[in-house]
Amino acid sequence: MNLFDRRNLEAYTTSLARYLPNDRTFASKNIFDSNFRRLLRGLAGEMFVVNGVLIDYVNESYSRTTSQLIERWEIDLGIPDDCFSGDGTIDERRRDVIIKLSMMSVQIEDDFIALAQALGSTIRIERGGDFGVFPVQLPHRFFPSAEDARFTMVVVANDNTNDDIVECVLKAVRPANVALLFKVEN
Repeated sequence: MNLFDRRNLEAYTTSLARYLPNDRTFASKNIFDSNFRRLLRGLAGEMFVVNGVLIDYVNESYSRTTSQLIERWEIDLGIPDDCFSGDGTIDERRRDVIIKLSMMSVQIEDDFIALAQALGSTIRIERGGDFGVFPVQLPHRFFPSAEDARFTMVVVANDNTNDDIVECVLKAVRPANVALLFKVEN
């Protein structure tokens, strides 16, 4: 992601020259070998350096491209925790940061499914109220009350290797009044 274009030194020199008036005092601003153009080129060199630092800063502040500030991202988000170890390759650590950020906005069933997909797992969500109340549907799940069934989500996952981390993440983001049941299908 580049918010700032990387330009060459001469482009910065020309940019500085355009800010100066077009009178006799600054007539040499556009003459390539003039002393004044060399002065502008020297100033433009610092603009070139600042632009490079600014691009690096923007890339580091963006969770999908960070590398040098990944530890800072992890500290700010509380990684390591019960679900994420803070170890692994830079791509895995970025993924964990992005998932941890997206955990802050999980609200509906589709968000749970998207979160599991980001972890490489395919799930579907079944509502407890659809299976544990009358009229009976098979397979039937027993709940202490209809209210308990209404506030239960059944997470049905394929047989994946990421099931433990998916379960940990989904338990961490579930609303306090919702019970999660996990079922693995082969």
